[in-house]
Amino acid sequence: MVFVGLMVFYARDTEFHSTLNVFLAGAGMMGSVMISYASARAESLIPKCDVGFLRRPERVVLFIIGALSTRPGSHNFFANRMPAVLWVLAVGSYWTFAHRMYHTWWELNRSQTNEVPEAPTQTAPPPEISREPTLAHKIS
Repeated sequence: MVFVGLMVFYARDTEFHSTLNVFLAGAGMMGSVMISYASARAESLIPKCDVGFLRRPERVVLFIIGALSTRPGSHNFFANRMPAVLWVLAVGSYWTFAHRMYHTWWELNRSQTNEVPEAPTQTAPPPEISREPTLAHKIS
């Protein structure tokens, strides 16, 4: 929801209008969804997949920093940091998504190479072959 609000905020015809920021908010939104989806799919294959730079708490803190620093008309260096936050979210989300995919791939390959099939300790004797005549032998 926050990303959609940012897209609307930067798409309006005001002094803050920026097509680049609309694109960054959309890219960050898609990246955040992909992070959650990759984690959910990975945890169906491996026990835990909470790796990456931008997990949910980090994204929330970044949004808070960007929102609290937005002051219309301010020329302070620390004011209006939301565009920088959007860059970090857009790039970091895709980085985290790729890291989670790599982590899942690595864990799956590691678990497959560690699974060594057990050698049978004792082989079963071959089945007994019956020497009794069959019905076909009795008829002829």
